[in-house]
Amino acid sequence: DTETIIKTVDSIPDNAKEVVMTTAEKLRKQGWEEGREEGREEAKLEDALKMVLKGYSVDDICEITGLSREEVRKLQNSIR
Repeated sequence: DTETIIKTVDSIPDNAKEVVMTTAEKLRKQGWEEGREEGREEAKLEDALKMVLKGYSVDDICEITGLSREEVRKLQNSIR
Protein backbone atom coordinates (compact mmCIF):
# COMPACT_ATOMS: atom_id res chain seq x y z
CA ASP A 1 0.00 0.00 0.00
CA THR A 2 1.02 3.64 -0.42
CA GLU A 3 1.72 4.25 3.26
CA THR A 4 4.18 1.36 3.40
CA ILE A 5 5.96 2.64 0.29
CA ILE A 6 6.27 6.13 1.77
CA LYS A 7 7.66 4.74 5.05
CA THR A 8 10.13 2.60 3.12
CA VAL A 9 11.33 5.52 1.00
CA ASP A 10 11.62 7.72 4.11
CA SER A 11 13.87 5.11 5.72
CA ILE A 12 16.36 5.24 2.85
CA PRO A 13 19.39 7.48 3.48
CA ASP A 14 19.12 10.85 1.72
CA ASN A 15 22.11 10.18 -0.52
CA ALA A 16 20.44 7.01 -1.90
CA LYS A 17 16.87 8.37 -2.31
CA GLU A 18 17.60 9.98 -5.66
CA VAL A 19 18.98 6.73 -7.06
CA VAL A 20 15.99 4.76 -5.76
CA MET A 21 13.47 7.27 -7.11
CA THR A 22 15.22 7.49 -10.50
CA THR A 23 15.24 3.70 -10.76
CA ALA A 24 11.56 3.53 -9.80
CA GLU A 25 10.70 6.14 -12.43
CA LYS A 26 12.64 4.22 -15.10
CA LEU A 27 10.83 1.01 -14.20
CA ARG A 28 7.45 2.77 -14.31
CA LYS A 29 8.20 4.22 -17.74
CA GLN A 30 9.48 0.88 -19.00
CA GLY A 31 6.27 -0.80 -17.90
CA TRP A 32 4.23 1.92 -19.58
CA GLU A 33 6.22 1.62 -22.80
CA GLU A 34 5.89 -2.16 -22.77
CA GLY A 35 2.16 -1.74 -22.27
CA ARG A 36 1.98 0.61 -25.25
CA GLU A 37 3.88 -1.87 -27.40
CA GLU A 38 1.56 -4.69 -26.35
CA GLY A 39 -1.37 -2.48 -27.27
CA ARG A 40 0.09 -1.86 -30.71
CA GLU A 41 0.56 -5.57 -31.30
CA GLU A 42 -3.01 -6.27 -30.19
CA ALA A 43 -4.29 -3.59 -32.56
CA LYS A 44 -2.32 -5.14 -35.45
CA LEU A 45 -3.80 -8.55 -34.71
CA GLU A 46 -7.33 -7.13 -34.48
CA ASP A 47 -6.90 -5.31 -37.79
CA ALA A 48 -5.47 -8.43 -39.41
CA LEU A 49 -8.37 -10.51 -38.15
CA LYS A 50 -10.84 -8.06 -39.69
CA MET A 51 -8.95 -8.30 -42.97
CA VAL A 52 -8.96 -12.11 -42.84
CA LEU A 53 -12.72 -12.05 -42.30
CA LYS A 54 -13.15 -9.70 -45.28
CA GLY A 55 -11.09 -12.01 -47.50
CA TYR A 56 -7.90 -9.98 -47.91
CA SER A 57 -4.92 -11.95 -49.22
CA VAL A 58 -2.19 -13.03 -46.84
CA ASP A 59 0.28 -10.87 -48.74
CA ASP A 60 -1.92 -7.78 -48.41
CA ILE A 61 -2.47 -8.36 -44.70
CA CYS A 62 1.26 -8.77 -44.13
CA GLU A 63 2.03 -5.62 -46.09
CA ILE A 64 -0.59 -3.51 -44.32
CA THR A 65 -0.05 -4.72 -40.75
CA GLY A 66 3.61 -5.70 -40.75
CA LEU A 67 2.73 -9.14 -39.40
CA SER A 68 4.53 -12.22 -40.68
CA ARG A 69 2.88 -14.74 -42.99
CA GLU A 70 2.98 -17.24 -40.14
CA GLU A 71 1.11 -14.87 -37.80
CA VAL A 72 -1.55 -14.23 -40.43
CA ARG A 73 -1.93 -17.93 -41.13
CA LYS A 74 -2.41 -18.56 -37.40
CA LEU A 75 -5.20 -16.01 -37.43
CA GLN A 76 -6.78 -17.67 -40.43
CA ASN A 77 -6.61 -21.07 -38.74
CA SER A 78 -8.07 -19.68 -35.51
CA ILE A 79 -11.35 -18.81 -37.19
CA ARG A 80 -11.83 -22.14 -38.98
